[in-house]
Amino acid sequence: MHKVISSLFIAILLILGGCTSQPHARHGLKADAWTEIDTEDANNAWWRIQFVKQWPDGSAAPFYYDVLLAEQIIRPVLIQHHEKIELWRFHRRAGRDSAGSKFSFIFYANANNAQTIAKSITSNQLLQEMMENKLIEKLWIDDFSDLQRPRVSDTSDKEWPPEIQNSWPYFIMGVSQSWLALINEFSSRKQIDVRKASLEEIIEYYSDISEQIDLYWGENGGHAYIHHLSALFAYRPIKVRF
Repeated sequence: MHKVISSLFIAILLILGGCTSQPHARHGLKADAWTEIDTEDANNAWWRIQFVKQWPDGSAAPFYYDVLLAEQIIRPVLIQHHEKIELWRFHRRAGRDSAGSKFSFIFYANANNAQTIAKSITSNQLLQEMMENKLIEKLWIDDFSDLQRPRVSDTSDKEWPPEIQNSWPYFIMGVSQSWLALINEFSSRKQIDVRKASLEEIIEYYSDISEQIDLYWGENGGHAYIHHLSALFAYRPIKVRF
């Protein structure tokens, strides 16, 4: 999953295939993606909350669960605790291996704030229902007493130059915020009240949104995202290695 060299193709991989109770206001996230990192806080580090999804043999990877998790589980946390989070992003993966199909929320914060954020996520009733029904098989949360990734660059690919390692977290946070806003664009058109809807109805609702996003990506991603990313870097050629 991490053998892609160019930032362009990393954007492609992480956008592809990855929350509030409805009804909700559109977007509602902090507009300014630039964050002044508090380098004096020795308790700042990267933390991961990973949702291991049910993925039966012979079935397609359930990427549409990511859309649900992003809007209904993570979005309210970003709105409520945005001042506690320095940087954040999503990561999506699916492989027939020991890791399986996972959706990850990765964020840079003070260890105490990270614990508060984790409690907000684990107390979400919809998430609890998904776990009770084995749609989410496991929830992996980092040990908040162990600061394994204290530097901003610590979750970047170590094969990249240090300048890219240090700046990439800002890029991928913007990508993640844009993807989450796109989900919210679709969900705002035809809202669902998750407090009243059944789990089956909620799953179907977000499966439909996921399909719409896939179509928009296929039709518009080349120009709206890839072209403009290339333009930002002055259309210079790139090397790609898998």
